[in-house]
Amino acid sequence: MVNQSPGQPQYQYEWQNPTHRSFDFGKVFGRAFSGVFADIKPLLIGLLVVGLFTVGLSVMTTGATQDMVANPNNMDMGTFYLVTFGGNLISLLMIVWFQLIVIHTAYAKFTGDELVGQNVIGKALRFTLPMFVIAFIYSLVCILGFYALLIGFVFVWPGWALAGPVYVFERKGVFGSLGRAWTLARNYKRWILLFLFVLSLIASVIYSLIAGLAVVAGGYNMFDPASVGDINAASPRMIIVTSLSAVAGYFIYAVYASGLTAAYLEIKDIKEGGTTLGDVFA
Repeated sequence: MVNQSPGQPQYQYEWQNPTHRSFDFGKVFGRAFSGVFADIKPLLIGLLVVGLFTVGLSVMTTGATQDMVANPNNMDMGTFYLVTFGGNLISLLMIVWFQLIVIHTAYAKFTGDELVGQNVIGKALRFTLPMFVIAFIYSLVCILGFYALLIGFVFVWPGWALAGPVYVFERKGVFGSLGRAWTLARNYKRWILLFLFVLSLIASVIYSLIAGLAVVAGGYNMFDPASVGDINAASPRMIIVTSLSAVAGYFIYAVYASGLTAAYLEIKDIKEGGTTLGDVFA
């Protein structure tokens, strides 16, 4: 059906358009992994920084938690929750910064815009705080929505998934980026949801394997209560386990960042035509 109303799209549904191009799931999925290694140097620098933060944070928070558990009579639940919540916020901040590095390098690789790929660490730092706000809102709504009949996963999870690349390359602001991401995802939420679901399954397997190998390499027997109870967060063995687990986790975060950047470019290209550097910063 062709829409004759002035100012309205010519076709009521996009699939009616004879020039319509479908979402290339295979290309986006492949780019999710290839984009991670678009520029190794900033990736390794970022991984080193977040790895050191993760190990240090693990030593501090695990040590504090063990002290509380060992002395239940002196346990301050307020302090316990403060340590846990504060640690999670710092972790989210590190994740956002690391993913921003990958978003820049992956975008530069996918589009050929070399300028976007320069000084990505500095650019990532500049975007970290507003992106942290976006990530916090996104996570909070998804978590709350999960308990509301899975609404957060069915609608919000794919609907706001592209907010990161939108904020970085379209400068829409925090809420403007969420709105723009929702608009871009319209009619493509099922593909984004499928992409995130498949990626989550693969990520779970990868992380479980590497984390399991890390525990074994650290000399811990998870089936032996004595071995588990003897864990010291500051011991060399535990630092090795934490470091390897952190590498696995941040690799997965990098794949998500690269994949969503690829999905953003794919959908933007389908809906609005090719993306150029002039379009991005216009």
